[in-house]
Amino acid sequence: MLVASLRALSPISLGTLVLVWILFIHGSSLYLFTRGFLLTRLALDNKTKCAAPGQCSTVSRTHSKAVVLIIDALRYDFVSPYPPSPPDAFHHNVLTLPAELTAAHPDRSFIFNAHSDPPTATLQRIKGITTGSLPTFVDLGSSFGGSSINEDSLIHQAVSNGKRVAFMGDDTWATVYPNSFSPNMSWPYDSFNVEDLHTVDEGVIRHLFPLLKGQAGKWDLAIGHFLGVDHVGHRVGPSGPAMRAKLQQMDKVLRQVVNELDNDTLLVVLGDHGMDSKGDHGGDGILETSSAMWVYSKSATLGIQPLIETMLNADAVPRVAERVDKGLLPLSTFPGSHTPTRSIQQIDIVPSLALLLGLPIPFNNLGMVIPELFLHHKTNVPLPDESKWKIDWTALFTRRMGEPLPAHPKALYNVALKDAMMVNAVQVRAYIEAYRNSASGGELDAVYATLSQMYVDSMSPVLEPATMWGKKRVFFRQALKDCRALWAQFNLLLMLSGLAALGLTVPTVWAVYRAFDAPASTKIDGEKKLHAGVAVLSQGLTGAVGGAMMSAWVKIVLAKWTPSLKFVEMVLLGATIGSEWAVIYSHLFTQNTPASFTKIKAMSYHRTILPIVVLIIHAVSYTSNSFVMWEEKLTQYLLLTLLLPVLIGSFAAPEWRFRARLLGFGAASAILLRLAAISTVCREEQHPYCHVTFYSALGAQAAPWITTLAAPVCALVLPSIVRRFLAQSESDKVAAPIFIEVVWRGLLCGGAGYWILERLENTHGLLSDELVMVVRSARTVAAQAVMTGSVVGAGMLWWTSQTCVEERHTVTRGENDEKHVQILLIGHANAYGSSYLLFVLTAFSLVFLVSPPTGQVVLSLSLVAILSYVEVADTEKDSAALVEAFTTVSDPAQLLDKSKPLKVSPQRPTFVTAAFVSIVSIATFYATGHQAVLSTIQWKSAFIGFPVVTYPFSPILVALNTFGPIALVALTTPLFAIWNTTPPWPSTSPTPAESEAKETLIIGDAVKLAVGVSLYHSALTFGTAMSAAILRRHLMVWKVFAPRFMLGGVALLCVDAALVLGVGIGVREVMNKAQKMGRSAVKQA
Repeated sequence: MLVASLRALSPISLGTLVLVWILFIHGSSLYLFTRGFLLTRLALDNKTKCAAPGQCSTVSRTHSKAVVLIIDALRYDFVSPYPPSPPDAFHHNVLTLPAELTAAHPDRSFIFNAHSDPPTATLQRIKGITTGSLPTFVDLGSSFGGSSINEDSLIHQAVSNGKRVAFMGDDTWATVYPNSFSPNMSWPYDSFNVEDLHTVDEGVIRHLFPLLKGQAGKWDLAIGHFLGVDHVGHRVGPSGPAMRAKLQQMDKVLRQVVNELDNDTLLVVLGDHGMDSKGDHGGDGILETSSAMWVYSKSATLGIQPLIETMLNADAVPRVAERVDKGLLPLSTFPGSHTPTRSIQQIDIVPSLALLLGLPIPFNNLGMVIPELFLHHKTNVPLPDESKWKIDWTALFTRRMGEPLPAHPKALYNVALKDAMMVNAVQVRAYIEAYRNSASGGELDAVYATLSQMYVDSMSPVLEPATMWGKKRVFFRQALKDCRALWAQFNLLLMLSGLAALGLTVPTVWAVYRAFDAPASTKIDGEKKLHAGVAVLSQGLTGAVGGAMMSAWVKIVLAKWTPSLKFVEMVLLGATIGSEWAVIYSHLFTQNTPASFTKIKAMSYHRTILPIVVLIIHAVSYTSNSFVMWEEKLTQYLLLTLLLPVLIGSFAAPEWRFRARLLGFGAASAILLRLAAISTVCREEQHPYCHVTFYSALGAQAAPWITTLAAPVCALVLPSIVRRFLAQSESDKVAAPIFIEVVWRGLLCGGAGYWILERLENTHGLLSDELVMVVRSARTVAAQAVMTGSVVGAGMLWWTSQTCVEERHTVTRGENDEKHVQILLIGHANAYGSSYLLFVLTAFSLVFLVSPPTGQVVLSLSLVAILSYVEVADTEKDSAALVEAFTTVSDPAQLLDKSKPLKVSPQRPTFVTAAFVSIVSIATFYATGHQAVLSTIQWKSAFIGFPVVTYPFSPILVALNTFGPIALVALTTPLFAIWNTTPPWPSTSPTPAESEAKETLIIGDAVKLAVGVSLYHSALTFGTAMSAAILRRHLMVWKVFAPRFMLGGVALLCVDAALVLGVGIGVREVMNKAQKMGRSAVKQA
């Protein structure tokens, strides 16, 4: 019954369903693997409680109130007194108040280089600086829509202990702490309008100072989150007048805040993360993770300076058993600077601020109290005169246990740091114990004993203070290191299940590809059939049902032994593997099918064997971190490997015109793709061997002027070039002129114009403020017009227009004066290809809009390169057909008899075309300003056509900018099967049945190529998944292998979706148009 239902479908519907089925097995396999590989951290809901009301800590508080100001993306060197050399006048030595006060009051003012754990996105950093916990790798996706925090935090502790919390600024806080701020003391502002540099900051200023002056109610904790620095970075980068102006504003604000502070209020100023040289963030580069932190007390001493200095000098002491690798107060040197400065973990502010305010430390905290903030005497316990803090640290650290103490070390017992570290250690130990007893506790098996012993050793009552501090610091940092490893809570069973399903997609899709090599129909009986599609779908669906039922039974019976696999996951796994195995067995392990292994011998070298070898090399190479880092360069060699046989083989073509076309178009394709590859952005690991060309300079956000000016030239010239390709087959008629020359050219010019207006707006000093507003409005309108014109205008024009075939009527009269109408169809030979190309151009205009000028030039070069290779593939088919005609004809006279057309076998597409399209899609992704790292995501595209974040359009625009080039190239796949393929209209075929059989063959070729492209990406994704799984404990897994797997997985799904659209909508509608025109021509004749 299933087979009968499938046979009733049209060939194009069967082909589309095959591609949808492939999308399903890819999606389910990726889902299972990622569920095991990229799990989120287990957040315990335990809360630290006070022993009794008012007795929350054994450490006496130093302040009753605190002002916490987050200056988004405030990198450490923006406030450091020792900036890189040479300093950048736009962001160094501009915000100088922290350095001035630290120099003047070293016992009350402290600047730190705070390491922000990646991913360096605002939401994750807010979680870090309030809970003291670590983010997860996959948390980044929630930056577009944060969720509330349920675990213990500073905010929760403040509210639970009667503190009144006020907030103003970035509305992300209102999302993660929706009910925590005091009534009438919360003023959130939209956080994603990077076009607006001032509204949020001015809003914070408007509400902050009335609070400080006591004019807006009583409060205990005031939080302000400025966004201007971050937005300037995203828009124009850190090196520009706009950044200098914004930092000057922040410096002025901080000076006013310090003046308004009372003596019982602590000031904490920090960046939630840093920014890279372009002003972006999100990854784990040193510039992104180096954030500034400044702690200032107006009156109360936090750290006695002589003691701090002697502790810092102790770093020169040789390491002994009681010492920590980097000393008690570790230092680090910011890139480009020559002076080491104090470095901490950003989450260290959580226990420090909690204890300074007299609050319990949040339960999930992994930070360590910052020693400088607790090197003050306990309440009512006086210290010796500060002049006596001259401790012989060398003697203290190198003495053996039991030897007499050097002068004055007992004074160390009187500072608050001892009690602070004690409370902190007990809290971290409690967290480890609770995690150990949780459902994920087994993850600590390998480190639990070591951590427990470290804790016991650090709590020994016989230890001198310095030794105790050192041992506790070792415990804190080892616990943090081990818990960082829990970023990846690998579910090995799910990983292996997903990896097995993903691995089976490769032979499965290969089997489908080989199945479509079979004739489209075994007999011509007037029915439309696509036997490969019927076989694949029937076997795949039957296997899916059987596998799902069997896996459900297994889960029910073995539930006790498979706790890590949920019932739904088990059923999905069984359905996926059952479906795959049914197709593999039917098409690869039965000898009576056309797709059996015996056909391997018939494969040509450069058309099938060579691209398979290239694919294997490409997929296996992902186990090399060097290959992943330099993939955009190495793909050029893979492309040349595929193109070289074409160029060499062109000299063996049977006719001069074939030789010229193969050589000319092949060389053009190679040269254009090489030119496109000049555009690049650099990964952190590629420096200093990589030079940015996508942007005007390293750290810049704007494109080079040469590509900014070249983009509108491409917009004007590209339509003429595309039409020239159609003119070769005279298929540039009817709908083509108005579509290409008017509509499409207008859309491209609008897309290029948008970025020119954006460049003018962001060129400092070029336009007045009034003109800036006019230009901003104009580019917004331009972007919206292009989007509407592409989807509605060009889309509807393509949908409603006829084929690009022109009808010319010639009237003749017979012997009896009978009227005969002869219809000449101009462009008939490329009726399919020309119309489908217009479909591709519609999608091209959207991707063109969301790509910066350099990306627009790259897309233009890539389109012409692909069309050139389309001509190469078409010429190879013509050449092969001519050779076959000469070698199979028995009587040479038949070659001259035009009344008897020569019959040659259909020239089917080969795997080399699928490999070419796949590699070009990857090369275009890299050339349009992307890398397999989060920091190269072009977030600015979220605001194309919208001044603020607008759902669902902003995420769609970012996705279109990132993955649009890959999907667009994949969308061109059917062109290679239908280009210059004459429609089998009834007037050109002996019988309607034969006409339908030829049409089915054409559809089969289009589906075959689509399956081939999916096969290539499937193998690459399996390679990235395998490398990420095998190397999951590798040092570079989260920096190199995991991001490349994520890119491969999303790209695979985008390619599959593009192929479904291409065949299911593009090819279907093109064939419908051709059939309508054929019937019309027959009637008129």
